[in-house]
Amino acid sequence: MKPVDILKKDLKKLQDETSAWKVTLQAALKANQPISQADEEWLDGDGNLVNEERVVSQIENALDYDCAVESLNLQDKSIVQKLVKLGDKKGISPTAK
Repeated sequence: MKPVDILKKDLKKLQDETSAWKVTLQAALKANQPISQADEEWLDGDGNLVNEERVVSQIENALDYDCAVESLNLQDKSIVQKLVKLGDKKGISPTAK
């Protein structure tokens, strides 16, 4: 499996893990029901996967995986590391070729 495919799989796992809670909180907000400060922070932080999706897309569209990862800024590299840790739990790493 290609390294970028592993990252995409791990991103999908992260999306699946956050989806149900995110939908619940967004439904409460849409119904003008209050949510806790912690839940608001979660939606803006760990529940917001926009940056993860952007980084995976950027790597996927690059011609060379290694060059793409090398050119990432520190924040984006930490996102890749976070996704790699998900894969490492399963014994799969996108850094392995």
